[in-house]
Amino acid sequence: MNIEKNYLRRSYRINLPAKVIINNHTFMVKDWSFLGFRIEFENENNEIKPNKIYPITFELPFVNFNMSFNAKAICKWKKGNEAGFEFEELSDDIKLLMKEYVEAFVEGRLQEENGLLKIANGLEIPISTDLPITEEEESFLNKKLIKNIFLIIFFIIIAAIIGYIIYLNRNSIYSQDAFVSGKTFYVKSSVEGEISNLNVSLLQKIHKNNLIATISNKKLKLEIKNLKQEISKIKDYINKLNQSLLLQKNIIDKEFSQKKQQIDTQKNNLKTLIKTKTLLLKKLQQEYKLGIVHIVDIETLKQEILNLKNQLKSLYYPVKNYSSLLPIKGMIITQQKTLLNLQNNLKQLKFQKKYFYIYSPVNGKILNIYVKNKEWIKKDALIITIQTHSKGYVIARYSLKQVQKINIGDRAEIYIPALGKTYKGIVSSMGKNALKSNSIFSESNFYSQQDVPIKIKILDKNNLNDGIFAEVAIDIK
Repeated sequence: MNIEKNYLRRSYRINLPAKVIINNHTFMVKDWSFLGFRIEFENENNEIKPNKIYPITFELPFVNFNMSFNAKAICKWKKGNEAGFEFEELSDDIKLLMKEYVEAFVEGRLQEENGLLKIANGLEIPISTDLPITEEEESFLNKKLIKNIFLIIFFIIIAAIIGYIIYLNRNSIYSQDAFVSGKTFYVKSSVEGEISNLNVSLLQKIHKNNLIATISNKKLKLEIKNLKQEISKIKDYINKLNQSLLLQKNIIDKEFSQKKQQIDTQKNNLKTLIKTKTLLLKKLQQEYKLGIVHIVDIETLKQEILNLKNQLKSLYYPVKNYSSLLPIKGMIITQQKTLLNLQNNLKQLKFQKKYFYIYSPVNGKILNIYVKNKEWIKKDALIITIQTHSKGYVIARYSLKQVQKINIGDRAEIYIPALGKTYKGIVSSMGKNALKSNSIFSESNFYSQQDVPIKIKILDKNNLNDGIFAEVAIDIK
């Protein structure tokens, strides 16, 4: 993104630490001056709109306190995840406060709060009563000033040479590319659902394991409802198939019964006829002995009886043919398997939680809230950011060659140029493990494959903010 160069601006902008609150959201100020400021935010679809005037609270962080003032600013431009603002009007007191803050920051006097608090409270500045100096006096003072400047430059060069020699003789590895982190945590949602209860407010103090929000898993409820409806439909379909199977079976059984009854009737008729002809045969045999009938009549009757017996033997009961029922049985088995799978899925869903509770991982103060009640959020959506009271740590960048000399547990000195202070630290992790944190800053974006991130735990108490730049010297054994 093309940002206007400082020398082209109406007022030179600086990048000293500052924050601004707009629409109850806190943003880190990238650079600022008496005329305006530039901010950066995470979401490109931020509600801030160009050419709109916003009431703001501008905050300047001192060491032991934060000083802020209210004003109005208009958004002059917005592009990507950045926006530029111009102040509508600033009082002379506010401008004096901003000037004093810049001077105090440069001179390392941010801890001197008494004088700055008086300025913030509107203490009147006394009017100068000194007489104007003469040209001769002014010339003398200018020469003296130039002489003093040369002396200062000389001593600075000598001090730099001495410092460089000391640095070369130190058994330590130096990194100028580092920043403070780990003092601001972000809390994300572990599931997708609806915020049914949001229990926190902006700037509220919060303790570890305090309930932040309750998420209703309505998606799970909907899945269970749809699954129950599908199970009910399959059960109805299986019942219809069973009814159809029973009807077809009854038809087959009825046809079999009818055919069996017909065969039984035929068998009874044949048995009766055989019995009658057998009696007749006995009578003819007696008459043949008496010479009344011819032998041919007897043989003919015997053949008739034999034919009837053969006919009786040829009568068999039909076999029940259920082969036409196989397709219906196959459909029932398939539907029963589907039903069993759906029922198992339903049991698994019922074991899942219908409500999820998000708890605070740390003690601290809530800086930002990104969700509202009844709002539907996705998994890993940002819920809140928390500013902690922990000592934090520093992420420093070293080359692969330098890292080979560094070990976990090595002592380090952390210098903060903005404050002119040095803190003690210890190397706690290296490489990818150094970037595994809950910091609000995307620490992994600060490093390339050729650089190795080193995490240095800060041992001293401090009021540092995430993102402030640092220099690190690690003592190697």
